[in-house]
Amino acid sequence: SKMAEGGTHLPSLENALAYFTDESANTKWKGNIQLQLALKGLEVAAQNKGLSPQDILALNKAITREQFADATNSRLIKCLIPASVVPEDAAIRTISWIGTSKPSSTVKAFLLRWLILVYDLIDGKDKLHALYGVLFIFLQSDVLCPHVCHLLYLLTRKQDVRLFRVRALLNLQTRVGIQPHLTGLLSLYKLYRPDFVSVPLHKTRRVFFKKMTLDKAWAAQIHQVQLRNCPRDKMDLWLKTTQHHDRDPTKEPRAKRAKLDCIPAIEYTGSLGHNTVAVSDRVPVQLIKSYEDFLTNFENIELPSQAASVLNSPYLQHLVSCYPQQHVAQRIGYWLHRTLHQELMDCPSANSKPRVEKLLKAVITFTNLLQEGVPLCETFLWEYLFTWNGLDHRPHLLHIISRSRLHPFQRLNDYVLEPLRRVFFTSSVKCKCDILWCLTELLRNYVSVEWARYNHTQSDGEGASSLSLFPVSDEMFPALQSIQELIQYVDRLCVVGLQQEEGHAVLMHYTLGFFELVTRLQRRFDIPMVYAPSAPIVYMALFDTNALTVSRICSIMCGFREEVTSLKQKSPQPEARPLGFDGIRKFNDCILDISNALWRCKPFSNGRNEASVFNVPPSLLKQTGIDSVGDSFSLYNHIALQGFAHTYLQKTLPPGTPITPRPRSRQSSLDRVPYLDFLTAQGLEGIQSFISTFIKVAKSSTPSSTASSTATSG
Repeated sequence: SKMAEGGTHLPSLENALAYFTDESANTKWKGNIQLQLALKGLEVAAQNKGLSPQDILALNKAITREQFADATNSRLIKCLIPASVVPEDAAIRTISWIGTSKPSSTVKAFLLRWLILVYDLIDGKDKLHALYGVLFIFLQSDVLCPHVCHLLYLLTRKQDVRLFRVRALLNLQTRVGIQPHLTGLLSLYKLYRPDFVSVPLHKTRRVFFKKMTLDKAWAAQIHQVQLRNCPRDKMDLWLKTTQHHDRDPTKEPRAKRAKLDCIPAIEYTGSLGHNTVAVSDRVPVQLIKSYEDFLTNFENIELPSQAASVLNSPYLQHLVSCYPQQHVAQRIGYWLHRTLHQELMDCPSANSKPRVEKLLKAVITFTNLLQEGVPLCETFLWEYLFTWNGLDHRPHLLHIISRSRLHPFQRLNDYVLEPLRRVFFTSSVKCKCDILWCLTELLRNYVSVEWARYNHTQSDGEGASSLSLFPVSDEMFPALQSIQELIQYVDRLCVVGLQQEEGHAVLMHYTLGFFELVTRLQRRFDIPMVYAPSAPIVYMALFDTNALTVSRICSIMCGFREEVTSLKQKSPQPEARPLGFDGIRKFNDCILDISNALWRCKPFSNGRNEASVFNVPPSLLKQTGIDSVGDSFSLYNHIALQGFAHTYLQKTLPPGTPITPRPRSRQSSLDRVPYLDFLTAQGLEGIQSFISTFIKVAKSSTPSSTASSTATSG
C-alpha cells in the first residue's frame, strides 16, 4: 500500500495489462498487493496518456472473462480511457456480455455508462447499430433502463422507429410512470415519426438523461486525454465540433435560449468526433464547411433529428430541395404551423418579436430557395390575417403571402384578399404600397411558378412531386380565371386607393409596376390572357404631374397592343381569355384620348365617346376663360412635361428668344420629332414609343402634315 501511494514502484502499463490478461493471475482482492499495484499503475497510465485500441480490446476481454470481482471490474472499466478511438469490437463484446446473466447489474450499468461516454470515439457504428433490437430488450431492467434509453437515443435512426417499439415504450411508461429517460427516447421517436407517437409527452425535467458526478469527472478525464493525444490539425476540427455542440443534445433548450431563438439547433444524434468522416458513410452537416464539401458528400449527408433545424442551414435546404421527402416536408410544415400559431396567436408578446422576425426571415429564405410556399404556413396565415393589425411583422408576412399557391379566387378572396383590403383602406400610403407590392409579387409567383405547377399536377395523376417539396392538391378549378379575377381585383383596389390618396406619387408607382407585369403575361410567361388597365388608371396617370408616370402609362398601352398581337398569332387555346369587344373598344377610346391630348392638341374633339374624361360640354370649357384649352395637354404644355419643354427650347431656340407656351399652330411634326428624341434621352422613352406605335407621323414640314390617329382595333 505504501508503494502504491509513493508511486515509485508502480508497474508499467505493459506489466499491468499483462497481469490482468493473465488467466492464471491471483484474483483475490484482500491482501493482494500485486493486484493493487497493477490496478494503480493501470489507472495512472490511463489517466495520463490513455489506452491504445489494442490495449482497450485486451482489457475489455479481461473484464468480460469473469475472472475478477465486481469491485475490481468497476475500477478496470474506469481505466478504459481511449488515447484515440475505441474499437467497435470492444463495444460489441461489451453488449454481448451484458446480455448474459453472468455480470451483476452494477457492472452492467458501469459498462453502459462507459459506452455512452465514449460513443463519439467508437471507430464504427454499423455493427453496434445492428444490436439495436438487443439493447431494446434491456429496457425491461429497472436498473439498466435509464442508461439503455440514453444509448438508444444516440443510436436511433429513422428506420429504427417502429410501431411495436413505440407501444413497448408507452406500456413501460404506464408501468413505471413518467420518467425523463423514457420521455427523451419517445420525444426522439416523435420527431422522426409524429404519426406513431400521438400522445402528449410531459417534459417534467429539463434534462432527459441525468449524468452522475462520477460520470462528469470520468468524461473530463477522457476529454483531457483526447486533447493531449489529438494531432494539431485534427484538434482544431474536433474542438469546433465538440465546443459548438457543448450543450448536450439530450437536453431540452434552456429557457433563456428558447427566448432568443425558436428554431431548433442542428443536432446530430450519432458520432461527431474528429474521426467521424473517416469511419462512417454518413456525414453530419456540422462537418460541412463549404459548398465543395457539400457537393462531395451530397449523397451521404445525414439530416438532423429535428427537421425544423433545416431552416438554419443552407446546405440542408439545398439537400431537401434536391431530394424531396414527404415525411421531412410534413414535419417542417407541422412545426412551422405550431410555432407560428404559438408565437403570434396563442402567446404574443413584445419580447417574442425578435425571435419571431428571425423565424419569418428563415421561412422567407427557405421559400425563396424552393420557389414555393409552405402549405401549412398558408393555413396559419388564413387564420391570423383576420386578427392582424397591419403593423406587426408586415414586410415578412406580406413576403410569405406572395409565395402562396394558386387557389380558386373565391377562397383566395375570403382568406387573403378580404383581410388585406380592410388593412389597405385603413392604413397609410406606405402600408398601401406594401400591400400592392405583395399582390404584384403574388401575381408574378402565380404566372411564373404556380401556373406551371398546376398544369403539371393536372397532367400527372400521381402529383407534381418533381416540382414541389410539399404535397400538391389535385383539386381542379379554372386557374386562368382565378388569375384574371385577381388582376381585376387589384385594378379596382388601385383605383379606389389612388382616389383616397389623391394620386399619391409612390402609390402610383406601385400601381404602374403591377400593370407593367400584367402587360407581359403573354409574351414573357406564355399565359393565354390579355388584360388592359381600366380607364380611371389610364387617365389618372395621364394627368399626373410626374413626367415618368406619363411615360410609363404610354409604355403600358404599347405593351398591351403587343400582347393582343402576340395572342392572335398563336394557335387558339381552349382556356385562352382574350380581351372581348367591349374591352377593345374601351382600350381604343383611351388610345384616342391620349393621342388627341399629347399629339393632335384636340382632346375635346372626340364626341363619339360619351365615357371619355374629355367629354365636357362646350359651355363649361368657355367658362374656364382659357383660349385653346386643348393645348394644355400637348407635349409642350402638359404640366408634367413643361420643365422638359423649357429645357429643350432653351437649347434649340436662338439666344434671347422668349420662351412661352406653344399653341397648336406652332407644334409641327418637324418640330416635335426632335423633341421626342430629347424626351427619350431624358428617360421618357414611353412617349415616343406610343407616338410611333399608334400615330403615323408624316415626313413633311407643313403644319397640316400631322397624320390621323390609327388606334388598333385589337
